[in-house]
Amino acid sequence: MPLQNAVLELKKLMPCRKRVNNDHVVNVCGTGLTPAARTTVIQEIHQESLAAVQWGRTQVMQRMMFAMTRVGLKVGNRNAKAFADIKDSLREDTSDSNIARICEMCCGDYEGEEAKRWSSILEDKCMRDNRLEHKCEPKNLRDKGGIEMCITKAKVDMINKVWSKKDGTSLVLSLKGETGLPAEMAADREREKMMIEKNEGGKAHRRQTGEFHLKKRVWKMMHWSFSVSHICHLTTC
Repeated sequence: MPLQNAVLELKKLMPCRKRVNNDHVVNVCGTGLTPAARTTVIQEIHQESLAAVQWGRTQVMQRMMFAMTRVGLKVGNRNAKAFADIKDSLREDTSDSNIARICEMCCGDYEGEEAKRWSSILEDKCMRDNRLEHKCEPKNLRDKGGIEMCITKAKVDMINKVWSKKDGTSLVLSLKGETGLPAEMAADREREKMMIEKNEGGKAHRRQTGEFHLKKRVWKMMHWSFSVSHICHLTTC
């Protein structure tokens, strides 16, 4: 007889430790547990969530290493080979072109319509590797399971290892309070920006694919994939 997959509640795992409380346990397991049993379940969720995050970090690092080769990242005159080389490359070369390569390494594999299921694909792989299956399936792409949320956190963790604020750099995907109106509509931009800041309405700027923000400067990255080559073109705005 083949071994059966273990059944996992869709929302059992939770990467944010503060949210793993009695309410979370009740949502997952119901109200029939004793206080001691709830404490045991909380510890179990913490351990399983940490394992899922760590698994996700390994997968994301592998993707970044493949991307490192694809974009031709260098440290000085040599090709980058280790994960630590990414930060060394950023320290040594802060040119726009090198920023583009590192942005592509960190975020390029998760950009665009074709890549929007990346976290659910990794979740499926994690569940196959560990012989797990969900008790119920998610309703849509935004209805993420616990393992998928842990994998998403893992990606953020690995990106933060590169764009460390302690080194004076940080990568964000949007600018707080920025308006989406074109530059020629200066008066309207200023008025809408004030409305956004005061929470009085206004339409905030919606991030476009390939648009990244480093410190107070804004870079747009456009990339085209060919069969054997990958080209990054960076323009400042």
